[in-house]
Amino acid sequence: MDKIEKSKFWWNSAKKNASDATDFFKTKHYDWCLFVWGLALEKILKSQLITR
Repeated sequence: MDKIEKSKFWWNSAKKNASDATDFFKTKHYDWCLFVWGLALEKILKSQLITR
């Protein structure tokens, strides 16, 4: 797995987390929403740092 593939993996995982967080928000599970958004942000950052 090269850098680009790793970056895409983390980016796609973050998109899934963002979608899940949105669903938690819609169902008023605000604590889980914030937790999962935090995971998504970490994964976005990781995907960007890998490519450098």
